[in-house]
Amino acid sequence: ELDRGMDPLGPFEEPSFGVKRFKQNLPTAESAGVPDPPAAVPYAAGDIIQSWPTALTLAWGVGYNTETSDLWLGDIGAAGGTDLNYRFLTDGTNTGDTIDISWAGVFAADMTYNPHTGMLWQVDVGGDDCIHELDPVNRIPTGNTICPSWGVSQRGLAYDPSTDTYFAGSWTDLMIYHFAADGTMLDAVSVGLATAGLAYNPDTQHLFVMVNAAPNPVYVLDAADGYNILGQFTLAGMSDYGGAGLEMGCDGNLWGVDQQTQINYQFESGETTSMCGRDVPWLSEDPISGTVPSMADVIIDVTFDAAQVDQPGSHNAQLKVRHDTP
Repeated sequence: ELDRGMDPLGPFEEPSFGVKRFKQNLPTAESAGVPDPPAAVPYAAGDIIQSWPTALTLAWGVGYNTETSDLWLGDIGAAGGTDLNYRFLTDGTNTGDTIDISWAGVFAADMTYNPHTGMLWQVDVGGDDCIHELDPVNRIPTGNTICPSWGVSQRGLAYDPSTDTYFAGSWTDLMIYHFAADGTMLDAVSVGLATAGLAYNPDTQHLFVMVNAAPNPVYVLDAADGYNILGQFTLAGMSDYGGAGLEMGCDGNLWGVDQQTQINYQFESGETTSMCGRDVPWLSEDPISGTVPSMADVIIDVTFDAAQVDQPGSHNAQLKVRHDTP
């Protein structure tokens, strides 16, 4: 069961700042002339839970597989790395599983996971500037892309499982873009943040933004209220201009990597989430599993319980049907 949230439309703002084109594709914002992030009230989050060295040459993008609760970290070739994503366990163990990211124009940046399809998506910086689909099971790029009309390179990427939509952002133009799976732009807002990584909590509709700056603050935006900045916090120990990818785990904690020291951090977001087990309390099905014989069908009874609904009105949900055949 998947609760179905609202797909906002607009506003559509113009970028308030952009770096020069020859500086758009740098791995850090330090030499791109990006302004300092705006002041914001402190947010009760950021306590370090654990940290471990990645042993990569230049760790950048971060992806979290909500089905298997493991991490993918990118080692970009633009700074001497292997141009591979590596699968890590959450205790820091490198499994040795890899996905090729040499398809990226300059480097592959932040990642996000789509639990509906079981696929990772990753930002291409300096190539087509699209997001590219990666298969974590077969460990290959699928060749599928989503190419919204932003016209500049992006850095951060996050997915909203409630609406099947994506968020992207960059220090290239200090914007946050929200777009559908077919690339349709739903809103575009100038937030003044040098985005290096994004993570999204569908329960609170809060968008977490890793900023590449000195120091590296994480901002919390209200995606339901025009990306209004709710607050910011910093990570003790992260180096200046080290901020790179960002992801939220099943427990609501965040993962982010320091591209200067190659250390990966798990830290508190101050929130909980049901992103890894989204249930709709007013909806039930019987049976929830079974076998459909060849040339036949199976009836599923779907029950709606209005007593479990808090507010009157129209409520939407989806049923996701998994199968093991074509």
